[in-house]
Amino acid sequence: MLLFLLGILDMFAGVLLMAGKVAPLTENGLVFLIGILFVLKGAWSMLAAMAAGFFFDFLGIVDIFAGLFLLLAVWNLYFDFFLYMGIVVMLKGLYSFFAGWVSP
Repeated sequence: MLLFLLGILDMFAGVLLMAGKVAPLTENGLVFLIGILFVLKGAWSMLAAMAAGFFFDFLGIVDIFAGLFLLLAVWNLYFDFFLYMGIVVMLKGLYSFFAGWVSP
């Protein structure tokens, strides 16, 4: 169930990153909070993977970069490649959504 909810959050963040060029995200408190949450979620994922002896956690790296890019978008520093990062985060969210939906 937690993976299902985190997948929904990933999809929402992916949409925010993709729509940042069309709808400015400057000084938006919710986007700032989601950016901080993603940085913390990615750091937690990386630390948990390192504790298990797995030193390359791609999904944790994606979360950290997504959080940093959301924070940059809040501070009006939006770059064109944020669109592609939004697509990657959206695909990660779809994977988490369906994995959480299927697993008991």
